[in-house]
Amino acid sequence: MKTVQIVVLLLLSTSYLFGQKSVQPNFTQTQSETSEYQASKGAFFYLFSDYQTPFQPLTGGISVNEGRTWDDPIIVIPLGFTFRFFEATVDTLYLRPLGGGLALVHDTTTKGVAPVMMLYGVNLADRALDVLPLVGMQGSESPISYLTTGEKGARMCTIEFQNAGFRGDVYDNFQSVDHVTFQIRLFEMQDIIELHMGDTQISQPQLAYDGKSGPSIGLMPAFDFHTELMMEPGLWVMGLPYVPMAVISDTATQITGDIPMNHVYRFDREARNDPNTPNTPTNIEETDPTFASYPNPAQDYLQVSWGGAQGVIQAQVLNIQGQPVLSQEIMTEGSLNVSDLRAGMYILKCQDKEHTIYTRWMKR
Repeated sequence: MKTVQIVVLLLLSTSYLFGQKSVQPNFTQTQSETSEYQASKGAFFYLFSDYQTPFQPLTGGISVNEGRTWDDPIIVIPLGFTFRFFEATVDTLYLRPLGGGLALVHDTTTKGVAPVMMLYGVNLADRALDVLPLVGMQGSESPISYLTTGEKGARMCTIEFQNAGFRGDVYDNFQSVDHVTFQIRLFEMQDIIELHMGDTQISQPQLAYDGKSGPSIGLMPAFDFHTELMMEPGLWVMGLPYVPMAVISDTATQITGDIPMNHVYRFDREARNDPNTPNTPTNIEETDPTFASYPNPAQDYLQVSWGGAQGVIQAQVLNIQGQPVLSQEIMTEGSLNVSDLRAGMYILKCQDKEHTIYTRWMKR
């Protein structure tokens, strides 16, 4: 398999992109109530979910900034394994500024059209810059590190920003008050992308988020680095940070508020019509007006109704890791006994002969 290099860009400022102001895409926003996203080329889609787990600080990581202060860093991070993102296969991450978050592109020149991941789209800077006058000086208060762990075939690369400051806070106040710690995790073979939130304090959101409601988090299958426009809709996360939803949109959206510590946002890459995945459905429905599941949240029973289904419906309840915890065959209407499931977020997967529908629901 041919391996290409992909750039991970820390999009830090819309006004510091090669000395020019970034242009926001000017398209009509579209949304979907489902959490799955089908890539426009019809090969892959991503399933978004969120869950909570204790944050584990990275130990033994390889320092990226080597104790030096940073603002708009340009960093190379070898994954140690191949990772698939949309239809690209990558083995190296390039961390560098672009305009609002984290991105993946095919080479270090950041020219042309490439897929992008934006995993914490805010304007970050080293907290020590409120005292030290220059970038690159020893005395960083915001270490960046990475580490690849695990056995071959099940490795994970973790990139950690610890105690990072917000550029507006650092420079406008000349005193760093707020900070954020987070990790980006990429999983070998499964091609899963996760954002793990650590210790965070944001008392001045207007400065931290540059006047927006919160960070931008999303995946874009095709971003034109020449025109700075999305060429195809992306999957974006929006809503309240502790009950987020994924939408398909031509414009970047923001979370409304601060993502809590110990919260995880997860993107699972799924294949369509993949010869190595014979059970892949031939069509992924974003919406179907004849489908409904209720109540949400549910405590004892989850009702499912799908008037447009063709034949028997294979209904599965998946946990946030994508593992089935309940399976049942129903006709156009049925009831799932979920009383024995633990409280939390789940995914309902319903599949007939030709279609698959995913929807998220909460168990009380």
